[in-house]
Amino acid sequence: MNETINNFKPFDTIAGINQIEEIENYILPETIIVTMVDIWSLYKKRFPKNIDVYFVNTLEEKELEREVSKFKNYKMIIGFGGGQALDIAKYFSWKKFQKKLMMQPSLMDVAHSKQFSEFIYPLLFRE
Repeated sequence: MNETINNFKPFDTIAGINQIEEIENYILPETIIVTMVDIWSLYKKRFPKNIDVYFVNTLEEKELEREVSKFKNYKMIIGFGGGQALDIAKYFSWKKFQKKLMMQPSLMDVAHSKQFSEFIYPLLFRE
């Protein structure tokens, strides 16, 4: 196996459309979703009924440190929604327990659309 920077371990990437409908095929039984209340109200019917949900309500590290122990019994954390939900899911996943992490952005953010238009678009449509 190749050496990596800071012992980074490569991870599986699942990409595509309609991933929520396929989620039951690849999540682990002890899974929690990290999201925001407004996003969850729009999408909760599309997720398994028995899944636990954590709503992000702070970005303060001291408060997150008090919350991190809630995640010790989960095997997988799903970050669902926008940047805050994804960042907090990463924080809880990597902070102490090295949990499996799935990132499910709800929308493409401004930075990603800018990157697409500046970098990918010219590659796809060269003359």
